[in-house]
Amino acid sequence: MDNKIELRQKQEGESLISAARSIQIANDDDRRYAASLVLKCNEYEKAVREKLDPAIKSAHKTHKELTSLRAELLERSVEAKKIINSEIKRDYLEVEAGRLKDQGRLNEIERTLAAETGEWIPETVLPATDRRIDTGNGFTTIRKDIDVSIADKMTIIRAVAENKLPLICVDVDIMASKKYFKSGGFMQAPGFIIKESAIVVGRNT
Repeated sequence: MDNKIELRQKQEGESLISAARSIQIANDDDRRYAASLVLKCNEYEKAVREKLDPAIKSAHKTHKELTSLRAELLERSVEAKKIINSEIKRDYLEVEAGRLKDQGRLNEIERTLAAETGEWIPETVLPATDRRIDTGNGFTTIRKDIDVSIADKMTIIRAVAENKLPLICVDVDIMASKKYFKSGGFMQAPGFIIKESAIVVGRNT
């Protein structure tokens, strides 16, 4: 809307309020004046709508079009990140599983040797798998997570009845159960399959 027109209409609106506040009906003339002000308010509202409604309609249409375009464009990046993050996660979990397997094999050899020699041999702990991947403009990192799915619902219900699991698990709310298992560090629970997982986190620096 033109600034001059906007200012004029604001002034008209203020004058209507001033006139309305001054009304005290005592006779027929006052009544007619009050009624005429109501009609002036209607005319004012009609003028405002005629000026602004087309622009609002156009803006709404533009907003819908841009929102739809944004969703369509972002969908490509979201899908790309989903694919890449899945591969980063697979690689990390594979390397980490190999590390744990090697660590277990070394410790088994050392336990056998300790039993044969009678000497105490401390457990071997191999260096942790790198979780962070640095790039020129930021990094991604792995945050350990777990995946939870239902193996046997009746087993879960029995475990809750026997106080082996909390009530939050009886509704088999996966996210609530996952939160419970993750906070307690549980990797086994009756009726559930819990596996090591990971979340990829990226930040720009």
